[in-house]
Amino acid sequence: MDIRDFEQSVLSELNQVVEKIIQNNLTLPIPAKTRAGAEISDFLEKQFVKYTENHHCLKDSESAPPGKTKNPWDVKTFFEIGAHREEIWIDFKALKVSSVDSNPDIGTPNKIINFIQAGNFYLVYIFVY
Repeated sequence: MDIRDFEQSVLSELNQVVEKIIQNNLTLPIPAKTRAGAEISDFLEKQFVKYTENHHCLKDSESAPPGKTKNPWDVKTFFEIGAHREEIWIDFKALKVSSVDSNPDIGTPNKIINFIQAGNFYLVYIFVY
């Protein structure tokens, strides 16, 4: 499998999991009063781990520790295909469609630089509207 096919497979699997989460949770059990983006992200993190417990290629998913708003990833998972195992960091970005100035930050560049220096490569931003 070439790199483009590999990356497309990663994105396709991530997309399928997130779409299932959204389809099965059209109304979220959160107040969304103060930091709605953070509440939505926290919900998605926990659900992603749950939905990938027995996934065929997304393995060992782990959500950020509770209260750690500066954690470099919202979810860490591993994409396995054949004998290849690749660490994937996921950062959920919730955008409020009713607000023109909804602007989720993308964190510090240091987190991705350190991640790459540790021999990894993939940080995926998943935007949820």
